[in-house]
Amino acid sequence: MTTETILRIDPHAGPLLSDRSLTERFWRVTCLLLAIVVLWAVGLLCVYSLQNARQANASAELSQNIRFETDNLLLLLRKSETYQRGYLLTGNDNFRDSYVRALNLVPLSIGRLRKLTAGSQISSVASTSLSH
Repeated sequence: MTTETILRIDPHAGPLLSDRSLTERFWRVTCLLLAIVVLWAVGLLCVYSLQNARQANASAELSQNIRFETDNLLLLLRKSETYQRGYLLTGNDNFRDSYVRALNLVPLSIGRLRKLTAGSQISSVASTSLSH
């Protein structure tokens, strides 16, 4: 047997793949690629949504902290006013000491408020006007 007989190809044999199987294979590959693209887009959208949620959470937390500190400052001012009124009406030194303690905490509260509102121009202007 020679190499000529081993390499002989049947000229009457049909094509290896029919046109129908090529079309089916094309559509399967196309659908698979489309599914991969859709999954990738959904994943990208999830990451984007997660980043937005984190930013919204940080913003809400900052707003809550600002509100808490503002309420704390208002409470300190009301307490100091009450203690001052008590001292003026009674002359009791306990009211004066409490007034001085509450008044000494006001600049600390204003400082915390300034620190919290450092990124916001409107809020920092408002906190600056509190100290004057």
